[in-house]
Amino acid sequence: MTTTKIKKRNQQALSKKGEDRVREILEAARNTLIEYGYSGFTMRKIAEKADMAPGNITYYYKTKEDILHDLLDWVTVTYESSWDRILKDESKSDEEKLFVICENLMLDLGERSTTYFFPELWTLSNHDEQAAIYMNRSYGRARVRFKALVSKINPALSPAAVDLVALFISASIEGHTPFIGYNKEYARARKGMARLAARNFVEIVKNATDDEVLSAQLTS
Repeated sequence: MTTTKIKKRNQQALSKKGEDRVREILEAARNTLIEYGYSGFTMRKIAEKADMAPGNITYYYKTKEDILHDLLDWVTVTYESSWDRILKDESKSDEEKLFVICENLMLDLGERSTTYFFPELWTLSNHDEQAAIYMNRSYGRARVRFKALVSKINPALSPAAVDLVALFISASIEGHTPFIGYNKEYARARKGMARLAARNFVEIVKNATDDEVLSAQLTS
């Protein structure tokens, strides 16, 4: 994964060795959530996965909430780096950039870590208020790129409508996970579904209007 700025760890752990240990802890935390689910996302389990003593873990992170904070930053910046490479591609139109990002996200659902990590994160957020805060913050950061493209493709949309359209795209992609994700029933249809979804997301963005988008909000 791409390196991101570590915020929640013990500030004494700033050496190169500390950076390596933090990366090991974050990898262990991700794997713990995937393997054991929200109920197993504990400091003890993370320490076991990292092959560290619990005391060594707490030197870098005082709580599992601090670990989760940096874990989500770490995961998010990996996606952001990938999207930014697409956004900087001057050979593509804004519609093509949106298509490629959406298609790539749909295809990414086929990764085992993606299929299991994010649903476990959603479950954890249902039981842990701090986890919900961190998760919403992470998803909000991810939608920034969508909102920028939506605004460029359809400049007539108000900021409120842009926000909802970006949310719709993000939520729709995530919603495919239990059907076309890793080892799921329709996994073999993933590529076709990815193209179909990406094409339709572009059309929705191009044709959306404030009346259509915001009326749904007002009647919810």
